[in-house]
Amino acid sequence: MKQVLIFLAISVALCGCESAFPNDKLDNFWKLDHIEYPGGTDFFGQTVQREDVNGIYFGMARNIVQVENHSRNFDVYGILSDMTDSIRFDFSNSIVNGINDTDAIKANLLYCGMDSVVMVFNVDKITSNSLVLTSSKSILYLEKW
Repeated sequence: MKQVLIFLAISVALCGCESAFPNDKLDNFWKLDHIEYPGGTDFFGQTVQREDVNGIYFGMARNIVQVENHSRNFDVYGILSDMTDSIRFDFSNSIVNGINDTDAIKANLLYCGMDSVVMVFNVDKITSNSLVLTSSKSILYLEKW
């Protein structure tokens, strides 16, 4: 009987330590460090290979993504789909300031390395401290915040 109780206690303890999120490395708060543009042109038509950015953060948890741009006073929540080697951000149904204005959301996302309200990025690198997301038009370099 004592062995059964010890087994149950260990089982409960191990189950209690299970992660709340399916991807502990991805689910976190990330600071966007810089954006690279493989085509040599940013989303505003300027010739640039690399753009250092400040005050842009991505929060990811389960199937939710939050993008904050402190310099533009912009904050939006969207749907995150983790597809193992890639992720999809969908802001098409997002509400900002009480309305769903996809044109305004897209205009603000341009500063965050995204040119659409729905974007798919390959996960090129993910460690406990850094994340690199690649699309055909931009590469986002993020660090854990």
